[in-house]
Amino acid sequence: MRVACRSAKSVLMMAVLLGLCFVPMMSWGEVAEWTLVTEIDEFSFCMSRFDESTIAISVQDGFYALDIATWRTDMVVTSGMGLTRPTFVWGPRDLWATASIAEGGFAPIWRRDSDSGVWAPYHPIDVTGGNILSVYPLWIDRNGDPWAGVDWSIQMFDGSQWQHVMGDIEFWIKCDMISEGPDGNVWIGSQYGVFSWSYERLFVNLYTEANTGFPLKCPMFGFWDSRGLYWIDGGPDLIVVWEGRGYSLLPFVSEYSSTFFSIDEDSQGNIWLGTFDGKGLIVIRPNGEVLHLPAPDGHGYGMYTYFEVICADDGFTYIRALGDTHDRADIWAVSLNDTLP
Repeated sequence: MRVACRSAKSVLMMAVLLGLCFVPMMSWGEVAEWTLVTEIDEFSFCMSRFDESTIAISVQDGFYALDIATWRTDMVVTSGMGLTRPTFVWGPRDLWATASIAEGGFAPIWRRDSDSGVWAPYHPIDVTGGNILSVYPLWIDRNGDPWAGVDWSIQMFDGSQWQHVMGDIEFWIKCDMISEGPDGNVWIGSQYGVFSWSYERLFVNLYTEANTGFPLKCPMFGFWDSRGLYWIDGGPDLIVVWEGRGYSLLPFVSEYSSTFFSIDEDSQGNIWLGTFDGKGLIVIRPNGEVLHLPAPDGHGYGMYTYFEVICADDGFTYIRALGDTHDRADIWAVSLNDTLP
């Protein structure tokens, strides 16, 4: 089934962001094509890259492997590895996985060798005593060492054991995201703000509403794009962008979305934002044009629908639309109309 979205609107941004002018344009008509790839008739936890040709849609007993070349979907059972509702993440070399729900007090960690394709168990994380028996997020640094958000702490495996990263301060951090910036620092989003942690100097900078003027609590994502800009979910109707010398704002009117759920960048430099409240997608083009891509009608998407985005090498952006009841998900392939300027 192919559905062309009904309309898109370009809004005038009354500012210049980081040297990129947001030009006034009005663009109406069909600007994107939504193709329904498959339907997942059970609760799905997340969507992640498994390899260059496969996207993994996580469910209770494993994941659905979506082959982006053929759009064939096959179920892969991983519960025997202890990986219920698995989350996958790539390191510098290998693919890693963990379970979103830990059983028996320990969260399993697995690593898949890129050469052999063989999975091997890694050192599990002790989550006993925590309120949240899960590991999120899992992230692999430049040295191939895993980091993890565990309950109200951030832990890193140092080659022999899991240890807390930032001493006493970590106790107060509920980690929402971890990534490495072009400055070589590790950037961590938490309920208190965004931390920048230096490998070499072992110091932490904390950016909060108090010292930036922008709300930065509990961001859903922190994303470095190809230009070295850091995109942060700043709460309702707001995306905050960090350039390295300061912050800028991308305020969105509530007509587009009140909350943003996920972000990715395609090969053309377009930034894709998935909404948290059923309002579809936002695309920010390199020339500053902002497109609203509402989801096709007739699928029961409402105010509690999540839209998760992954930009693949085949030119499509894949969308996991988790409906209001959260007991099923639609997987879409969305492409922009090439005739747009």
